[in-house]
Amino acid sequence: MLLDDVSIATLPPHRRTVGLMFQDLALFPRMSIRENIAFGLRMVGWPRAEREQRVDDLLEVVGLTDRSLRPVDQLSGGEQQRVALARTLAPQPSVLLLDEPLGAIDEVQKAVLRQELRRILGALDTTTVIASHDLRDAVALADDLIVMIDGRIAQAGPIGVVLGEPNSVAVADVAGYVTVALGPVRRGRVEEAGVGALGVPGLMETDLARVMAHPARCSRCPRTAGSDWGSRGSWCRRARRALRGSWTSPWAAG
Repeated sequence: MLLDDVSIATLPPHRRTVGLMFQDLALFPRMSIRENIAFGLRMVGWPRAEREQRVDDLLEVVGLTDRSLRPVDQLSGGEQQRVALARTLAPQPSVLLLDEPLGAIDEVQKAVLRQELRRILGALDTTTVIASHDLRDAVALADDLIVMIDGRIAQAGPIGVVLGEPNSVAVADVAGYVTVALGPVRRGRVEEAGVGALGVPGLMETDLARVMAHPARCSRCPRTAGSDWGSRGSWCRRARRALRGSWTSPWAAG
């Protein structure tokens, strides 16, 4: 592994300048917020004055200055999350790794905490890698997205490109796309038995093709819209629409 073009593979963990925030936070429950944040700095021998200043700066960044002496076991889940982030940032790591940072937070709090985490990370000059199974975390937090499937990188790039132009059915599925039509291509249309047909300009005839679209870009389309859906009623029941914003694969159905 290279960090700033230098291999850190042979360095002991404490010299790699990589900060890791664990999914379970691993805070010291009987220590105060301030003591938790300062812990790593004391372990590496920061002078007291510099240590206290660094803790003060981070308390301000995460919005916990007025609660710095409270034990962490008296904090809400979101507050504990901010303490864990500040503690990880304290030694000034070159790279910050967050393992499912919102995994232990209930759904009601997640929407607020995503925005808070975005604000905090935006105020820092630290490269951050976030591992998450929740696409909403990526949409709220990421500039670039790496999709991993079966331990391999399936696609990587700016988040808008990856989500807007997935390079395979597997990536499209991870990105939340749904199948609009699945069947053989005949006369420029993907035909699905018992459902209907969807015109796909320029698609060559083949035995099986899949047309996918993201629900966020779908709208209802009546039978008269020219898409030949009708066997399930006059309105499309699978968010079917014209192909702008959809993704077609003539080779990876099933």
